[in-house]
Amino acid sequence: MKMPAKIKLYSNGYEDDKRAITLLLKENIPFVNYGPISEPITPLLEYGYWRYFGYNEIQKFVNCWKNNSLPSLEL
Repeated sequence: MKMPAKIKLYSNGYEDDKRAITLLLKENIPFVNYGPISEPITPLLEYGYWRYFGYNEIQKFVNCWKNNSLPSLEL
């Protein structure tokens, strides 16, 4: 599976953003925080063509990452 060098995280500094960043750091998932966007729900995490909105979705992403069960980025 082709893995990106870093996951893109877009956040606005709200409480869920802080929780998501803490979770990604704890699980050693490489990410770059691109800062504020105008999404109604933050944070937004991008993994290739896949997007995960909000803390609960990012937590599901982390579980998939740990189990090596993420969707393929291959075309």
